[in-house]
Amino acid sequence: MVENNCYSLNQPSAIMVSRTRQTITITFAGVEFRADLMQNDSRHTTILLLSVCLLASISTASASSANETGKGQGEATTRVKCVDDPAHSDSSVFSRTRSHLLLPDSPPQIKDTSTHPSDPWRIGHVLITRLPVFDTSQPQENNALYRWANRLHVMTQEDVVRNELLFQSGDPYDANILSESARLLRQRDHLSDATIQVISVCNEAVDIEVVTRDVWSFTPEVSFNRFGGQDLYTIGMRDTNLFGTGSEWSIAIREDFDRRSVRTVVEDENWRGSRVAVSLLYDDNDDGRHAFTRIQQPFYALNTRSAWLVSQDNLHRETGQYAGGTKRSSIHEDIYETRLWYGRAIGERQRDHIVRWKAGWVYRNESFATTTDLPAPTPLPNDQVLSYPWISLEGLADRFAVITNLNQIQRTEDIYVGQSWRVRIGHSHPSLGATRQHWVVDLSIGQTLHHSARTLLQHRASAFGKVTTDGHGEDVLLRYRVRLHQRQHRNRSWLLAAQFDWSDGLRPHRQFSLGGLNGARGFSNRFQTGTRRWQITTEHRWFTNIHFLNLVRVGYAAFLDAGHAWRSPLSGNPDGTLANVGVGLRLASSKSDVGKVAHIDLAFPMTHQNEPGVQDFELTATIKNSF
Repeated sequence: MVENNCYSLNQPSAIMVSRTRQTITITFAGVEFRADLMQNDSRHTTILLLSVCLLASISTASASSANETGKGQGEATTRVKCVDDPAHSDSSVFSRTRSHLLLPDSPPQIKDTSTHPSDPWRIGHVLITRLPVFDTSQPQENNALYRWANRLHVMTQEDVVRNELLFQSGDPYDANILSESARLLRQRDHLSDATIQVISVCNEAVDIEVVTRDVWSFTPEVSFNRFGGQDLYTIGMRDTNLFGTGSEWSIAIREDFDRRSVRTVVEDENWRGSRVAVSLLYDDNDDGRHAFTRIQQPFYALNTRSAWLVSQDNLHRETGQYAGGTKRSSIHEDIYETRLWYGRAIGERQRDHIVRWKAGWVYRNESFATTTDLPAPTPLPNDQVLSYPWISLEGLADRFAVITNLNQIQRTEDIYVGQSWRVRIGHSHPSLGATRQHWVVDLSIGQTLHHSARTLLQHRASAFGKVTTDGHGEDVLLRYRVRLHQRQHRNRSWLLAAQFDWSDGLRPHRQFSLGGLNGARGFSNRFQTGTRRWQITTEHRWFTNIHFLNLVRVGYAAFLDAGHAWRSPLSGNPDGTLANVGVGLRLASSKSDVGKVAHIDLAFPMTHQNEPGVQDFELTATIKNSF
C-alpha cells in the first residue's frame, strides 16, 4: 500500500482528493480516478498519483505560459512541484500567476493532518513573494510614472521578510503560527499588506507562500497643522525601510504646542534578524533636550518564552500649566530614568491563554526649578528619587480578528478581541537610593465585551500610583475607557467612545486637559484643565471607495464631542460641560506612511460661546494613527 499524498492548492486546474480506509479518489478536470488501498497494488496507486500530478503540471504550465507575455512588474509567479520525496522537490514545474495582493484570509486548516498520529504535516518550501509599491497589472497604476517609481524604489530584502516569520522549512505545520506571522508582517511600517497561504501539499510536506507589498518608504515629512487656534508644523525627511533592511531613520524640525525642536530617530524592530529591537531618539529643543535609548528583545510572539529590556531616558524641558487655553505657570524639570527587566512565560500555553512574569528595576530622578517667563505652580514640586525593584504578572489570549474599515480606510487591520491584564508591584526604599519609601502599584485590565460581524465593544481600566508607608497616595491615576463600534454597512459605521480620568495627590505641575488636541474639537487647545476629566465622543464614519490617483483614500465623519475637566488649582478655568458638533475629512495614503490618517475637522461649539477665546468655529488639521 502506498502512503503518498499530493495536493496542489490555488491552482487554475482544480484537483480534489478524498481518501477513506479502502480507497483514494482524485478528481481532476471533472474526471474521477480511484485506487483500492485495501489491495496491495502499490504500482497501481503510484501510477495513479503520478499521472494526475503530471496532468496538473501540463495544464497549469500551459496556463502560466499563456499569461507570461502579459505579466506586469506588479505580478509574482509561484512555482510548485509535486514529487514523491519532499527532500528532492524544487520549484520548477507548477506555476501560478498572482496579479494583485488579496486581503488575507485565515490560513487553511489541513484536515486529517497526519497519516500516522506521530507523523504530522511538516512545512516544506517557504516561498517569499515581494510585490512592489505600485501594481502595474491594474490599468490605473500601469503608467510611466508609477513604473519609474517601482524601478527607483529599493525593495525589502527577502531575508528581512523571512526573519519576521515564526516558522521555517521542516517545522510542524500550524495554521495559528502562519496567522501570527502574517500579523507581525502587517505591523511593519515598510509593508502595506501581507498574506501567508498554503500553495501545495505533497508527501506530508506543506509548501507555503508569503506575499508582501512594499510602501514608498523614503518620504519628506511636511505637515502644517492648525489645532485649537495654534499653528503647528513639521519639516523633515524619513525612510522607514533604509536600503530595504526594515530599519527606520528620520530627521525633522518640529513645532508643537510647547516647543520647537529638531528630532532625530533611528529604529530597527528586528536588528539583523536577531529579534532584538533598537530605538534611539534625540531632541534638540528650544527649552532643553531629550535623549532616549532602548534595547530590548520583546515577547515578539505569543509562544515566545523569554524577553528583556534595557532603556535610558534623559529629559530636560519646560512644562506649562494651562487654564482657559492660556499658559498660567511654568516649571523646568530634569528627569533621568533607567529601566531594565527580564520576563518569562509561565509553564506551557493553556489553549489560547498565555501568562508571563517579569522582574525589573526602575531608577528615576526628578528635579524641578522655576523659569524666568512665568511663575511656578504653587507649591513647587519637591525633588524626588525613586529606586525600586518590581515584579509583575500579566496575561493575554490568542484572539484576533482581521477586518477592514474600522480605524483605517480600506486597509487590513488586526484587532485584538481577547482579554489582557497586568499586576505590577514595586517597593522604593532609601537604602536603594530613593528619597523616601513608596509602594508603586500598576494595575490594568482590558476586555472585549462583545465581538461579531457588526459589533465590537471593548473597555479598559487601569490604576497607577505611589503609596507611602502611612497610606498617603501620590500621583494616583485611575482611568477607564470604553469604545463601541457598530458597523451599519461595509463602508459605514458608528462609533461611541467614552473615557473617565480621576487623580488623587497629583503634583501641581501635572493636569488633565480638554479641548483641541485632547477632545472637544470646537475649543482651543487645553481650554479646560483639572485633576478630574470625563469625555464622550460619538462619530458617524464613511469609508468611501474613492482612491485618488491610486495614492490617497478618502473618508468622511460627522461627530459630537462632550466633556468636562475640573478641580484645577489655577484661576481662570472655565466651568461646565464643553460640547461641540462638526464634520471632518479623512485622507489616508495607500502607498506611503501607511497607517497615518490626515484629519481636517470643522467644529462648532455648542456651549461657552460667550467665553473669551471661544470662536464661532474651529478649523483643525492634524495627522493621527487612526480614523
